Amino acid sequence: PAHFVLVILKMVQYSVKYGVSKYSSHAFVSYGMIMVNMVKDFHESDKFGQLAIIFLKRFQASDMESHVIFLCCQFVSHWSEPLHLLQKRSFDAYEIGMRTGDINYALLSLRTSIQFSQLVGKPLPLIDAEIKSSIEIMKDLKHERVVNFLLPIWQFNLNLMEKPPDPKVLTGSVMKQDDLLKSTAESGDHAVKYVVKIYQIWASFYFGEFEHVGALMGELTQANSILRSTPTLWRSALYEGLTAFALARKNNSSKWKKHALMVKSKVQKWVKKGNVNCNHILLIFEAEISVLEGNTGAAKQKYETAISATARYGLTHDRALAHERAGEFMLEKGDRYFAFHHLKLAH
Repeated sequence: PAHFVLVILKMVQYSVKYGVSKYSSHAFVSYGMIMVNMVKDFHESDKFGQLAIIFLKRFQASDMESHVIFLCCQFVSHWSEPLHLLQKRSFDAYEIGMRTGDINYALLSLRTSIQFSQLVGKPLPLIDAEIKSSIEIMKDLKHERVVNFLLPIWQFNLNLMEKPPDPKVLTGSVMKQDDLLKSTAESGDHAVKYVVKIYQIWASFYFGEFEHVGALMGELTQANSILRSTPTLWRSALYEGLTAFALARKNNSSKWKKHALMVKSKVQKWVKKGNVNCNHILLIFEAEISVLEGNTGAAKQKYETAISATARYGLTHDRALAHERAGEFMLEKGDRYFAFHHLKLAH
């Protein structure tokens, strides 16, 4: 809404001037969202999110708890807190919402919990089982929009497990990409539309369809503008940057090298502002820069540093990705021993 920011600022102002109530929790977490979007001050925005949680507990506002925790996890806290901690918090918000009757935010929190589980590297078969049971719950409760938010994640997960004939398209046993996009176009649901596009781009990346990902960069920019401040923004930067590095190497392209460095600079700013979930992404990018510069020794060292970081954070899929990029680089350099060592660990 056009006056959203003004209303939130007034709510925060009145809370400070006249005293807080349980409704201040919504005002403060929303103010945190504004700070993420406009000021890019991640630590300060997270402080407002934490204050919102404190107000919930002070006023025993269980009826608002699921809603506020969802906003905190999906739009604020992931910019400064480790994602695996927020996964558990999101699942707690789901359980709270189901107990208190806040079904919509309970199910949105469940979807967030699954999304975070996938991002931190939970085994794909376990994700598959979780999504299947969750969608049954959502359908029983007739929350089709939340189902539509979850379907692209499910089909993406299945594409990684089953490798369909065209893995860069989210069409398979649980959804048809064209049908869901048609439905979102008819309803004007841009958020679901761009969730589909995001996961299509991610699937294309994982199956090495870098030219296809490159062609979709414009849609990625549009998606990021709609899904701003969500985890997909910084997560997509990983795939966008690595695609640009891959195309720069493959085509000896100054255009893609410039694009890669632009994405790296953006991630570096996020890390400096306190985004712990981007530390390993920046390390992988630094290794890729050494590859472009032809500095084999530095590239090896930086890949090892990136791999160590992913292991330390428990990011299974990203550790495999870093091993794969290191292995492919060393294979290009004729270092077959270390190439096969990394490629074996990648799989």
